Amino acid sequence: MPRLLMTAKFVETVKPPAAGQVDYFDRKEIGLVLRVGASGKKTWYYVYRVPGARRIHRFTIDKPLSLKKARAEVAGLRGRVKTEGIDPAAQLAESKKVDTFKDFADFYQKKTTAKKSKVEEARIIKNELLPHWRDRKVSEITRADIKTVLDAIAKRPAPVMANRVLALVSRMYNLGLAEDVRGVTTNPAVRLPKPGGVEVTRDRALTPDEIRQLWSVLEMAQHPPRVTDTEAPIPPIPAMLARGLQAILVTGQRPGECFGMKWEHVAEDGKWWDLPRTLTKNGNPHRVPLTETAQSILKAAKTDAPEDSTYVFAGHMDASVTLRAKKCAAALSNWKPLGFTFHRHDLRRTVGTGMAEEHISTETIARVLNHVDRNPRATRVYDRFSHDPEKRTALEAWERRLLRILAEKPAAGNVRPFAKRA
Repeated sequence: MPRLLMTAKFVETVKPPAAGQVDYFDRKEIGLVLRVGASGKKTWYYVYRVPGARRIHRFTIDKPLSLKKARAEVAGLRGRVKTEGIDPAAQLAESKKVDTFKDFADFYQKKTTAKKSKVEEARIIKNELLPHWRDRKVSEITRADIKTVLDAIAKRPAPVMANRVLALVSRMYNLGLAEDVRGVTTNPAVRLPKPGGVEVTRDRALTPDEIRQLWSVLEMAQHPPRVTDTEAPIPPIPAMLARGLQAILVTGQRPGECFGMKWEHVAEDGKWWDLPRTLTKNGNPHRVPLTETAQSILKAAKTDAPEDSTYVFAGHMDASVTLRAKKCAAALSNWKPLGFTFHRHDLRRTVGTGMAEEHISTETIARVLNHVDRNPRATRVYDRFSHDPEKRTALEAWERRLLRILAEKPAAGNVRPFAKRA
């Protein structure tokens, strides 16, 4: 147990041991300990005494903390121990004590607030798990209990959702085990077979006739026909959601990224859309060239959005439409005048397919779509060239193809006619 006067440089450059872990005790702030593991992970601890016992309180787990802040944290903890008689380690242990599944779910959600999927996970917990296990003791939930819930979901039928629920339950119990949550001693979901079976990757891309039909519907949603003697069909989605779907079909970006687009990430000249790593699925920053068609969609959204709106496709009171947008493709697919079904991701796949048909290289298509980089780590680290010119060329080629498709006449019998405007 080395004891030394720590410096910021020491904390930053200390080498991990070959095996196990080493605790470094700070001479300046008594009780402050830096634990360095063989993996290079650094964790701060506060070691202190209460009557009859020696306590070790870990106050950082995954987040980095500077030496200055760690010393300040320990100084504050020492004051609470001496003047208020508070035992931080005991408080932490008590916070990890759960009784019911509802308690456990609350604990899990507090620990995973930084996850991008937190909203969807909260929805699954509320709708799929709490109705069955809310007041059940978390330690009494068995594999049979989990299987019963999953089988019921799969038979709705919602096989993919059943798989998602299984994965979430397993993550919850794994976190409970890692955090030494009282009442969680095993993971009852481990190695349960997927109730929805093996999921088949979709490979559908829209045909030219479908693209024309969908685009016409999306335009109609933004400019509903006036009612004449006969009731004209009106698409069942609002204008902002229609523009968001058009943005996916023009840029090829992920639905969640398009519907969550913010003005602060759009260049002043309107030609670029810079997504920070916190908003992308793969955690990589991504720059999207905005073609003239994309720019016109954004300008139309700007006109209808609240003044000084945060989101490009803003909802009521400048709220994000991301959650509402999840059902817009289903709403249109169930609308008989459209004449075909599709998923939001089919639009993104259509863009990739269209670029390939315009002889764009697979590497450039992957960069446009911001797919996960499968290259070796050295390539990912040192290849900093963003390939902006190639990405713009690719999306402009797709734009020209899209405009040609929209200008063509539909094949006879493939598209249902809409009522004429007054």
